[in-house]
Amino acid sequence: MDAARDRGYPFTDPVGAVAAATRRPPRWRLRRAWLMLSWVAVATLALTLQLPDSDLNDHDGITVVMAATAVQGVVLLVWRRPPDWFLLGLSPTGTIAVSVMVAVSKPIALIPLFYIWPIVTAAYFLQRREVLANYVLVLVGFGVALWGWAVPDARLIMWLSLAVVSGTLAFLMVILKDGLNVMMQRLEVLATHDSLTGALNRRAFGERISEEVARARRTGKPCALAILDVDHFKSVNDRFGHAAGDRALERLAELVSGRLRSGDAFGRLGGEEFAVLLAGTDVAGARDYSESLRQLIAADDTGTPLTVSIGVAGLVDDAETMQLAADRALYRAKAEGRDRVLVG
Repeated sequence: MDAARDRGYPFTDPVGAVAAATRRPPRWRLRRAWLMLSWVAVATLALTLQLPDSDLNDHDGITVVMAATAVQGVVLLVWRRPPDWFLLGLSPTGTIAVSVMVAVSKPIALIPLFYIWPIVTAAYFLQRREVLANYVLVLVGFGVALWGWAVPDARLIMWLSLAVVSGTLAFLMVILKDGLNVMMQRLEVLATHDSLTGALNRRAFGERISEEVARARRTGKPCALAILDVDHFKSVNDRFGHAAGDRALERLAELVSGRLRSGDAFGRLGGEEFAVLLAGTDVAGARDYSESLRQLIAADDTGTPLTVSIGVAGLVDDAETMQLAADRALYRAKAEGRDRVLVG
């Protein structure tokens, strides 16, 4: 299951799902979209009934559809958290309502254009299989509605026209949505990860620490933090150049990332300082992990040789206290000669 589906399955909303201002779920925006469409449809139908018309036989059918749409609008207005099945049913319900109007309206004039609303809404907010199902329902509904009265030649050309237009719009919307999904996911990665090493940036890592501390307090399981700093990194830049320094940091990130377990997190706090959040690990386990990591980095001979100093701390009171303890341990490790692990 991809990221878009994870956020609000079975609904999608690539723009709204990562909107920093609101963080509204896709189902919230789908409800708002159908609330607006319902009342726009009611207003349009009400206006249609007021226009001059030599044949009033179809007004009763249109009135029924308008009243049903108004009821739907009221329900969406007052029911702020409708279940998924209700929201999934809005597009097919809209398609059926348009088909009823096609069946009772003679001539049908521009009524088939209303099919665009449910199919485009489905194409943006629903998964591909639901979009296909709604498209098939549009074709079947329009065909059945035309069968009762339209002459064969007119029936075929109208059906084909709607099939091509609605299918093209649905296809374009799905393609656009896929492109937006990719772009938004890339933007989200850029907003949360360091561009050089791929590690979480300081803000995102801080959020991850807060989440893990909250989880640890709920479950009673431990967690620990290891903060590591590259020893004498300025001399690496001075001797080999900044490009070599960047490559060295990239290699360090590769080594650390290769030792992460499920649930752990790796972040770059700034410059040559990094941190590893160890989920479900006590202080003793974190010290052993950090010592093996220190030895791994020191023994690596694929690039510029590096050593690191590491400060370790476990969760005692809160996330801030844990970070301060690990930071103090790191400074003690550097003061005592570097290339070592100390526990705070």
